[in-house]
Amino acid sequence: MTIRVLLVEDSPIALVVLKRILNSSEQIEVVGEAGTGLEALNLIPKVQPDVICTDLHMPHMNGLELTSKV
Repeated sequence: MTIRVLLVEDSPIALVVLKRILNSSEQIEVVGEAGTGLEALNLIPKVQPDVICTDLHMPHMNGLELTSKV
């Protein structure tokens, strides 16, 4: 069984690093990427992730606010 992961990160460099690390595992599939909490909220119903890996410090909606809305 593959673990479906949504990455939420406003830093493009951090996003690339996280994606490379997670994609190195055959048990993990990165199903989406979002640069903001709002993008993530719109993407969640479409990609239906098992896990959301989010940055805590993002503009407009931080990772804790995103988590509380999920």
